[in-house]
Amino acid sequence: MTVMIVISTILFVLFLLTLTILLKTWNRLNNLRNKIKQIDEDRNMLLTKLLQEQEESNKEKIALIAKNIYENNPGEALNYLETMVFNSNQTIRKNVIYALVQILSKETVDMLLKLFNDPDPLVKAEVLKHLKDLDSKIDSKVIPVDQSLGYKIKYILAQEKLKKEWIF
Repeated sequence: MTVMIVISTILFVLFLLTLTILLKTWNRLNNLRNKIKQIDEDRNMLLTKLLQEQEESNKEKIALIAKNIYENNPGEALNYLETMVFNSNQTIRKNVIYALVQILSKETVDMLLKLFNDPDPLVKAEVLKHLKDLDSKIDSKVIPVDQSLGYKIKYILAQEKLKKEWIF
């Protein structure tokens, strides 16, 4: 009988040790999962940042090319920009907005207004951001613009404010 008690006690201790090892292993696995999850989140954040920086760089490149062409051949530059305005790729349409604002002529403002009616909300938001910036620059006379263009921009911004869909 005492042998049975000793064997039962040993088995119970072994069971407890095994259970302890399993719990520690389980905890380590959970810690590893959390670390992997954090690494994935960090990686995604870095990739997003890199893509945003690349997109900003693309906007600046497009604007620089368009501005250089515009200085030498305005008609050619406007044709180049217009093909981008009507491109099927929303990223291209979004990236051309900065170039349109940098050149800032009656034709580029008209193109901006076409993009304002773009079906993609990100394109429209980008246009609104730049129209708002243009409006404040026009008001403070930082940039000289034809008065009718200034009124057109103000009208569009006022209409959007009334819709209360955007934060101004």
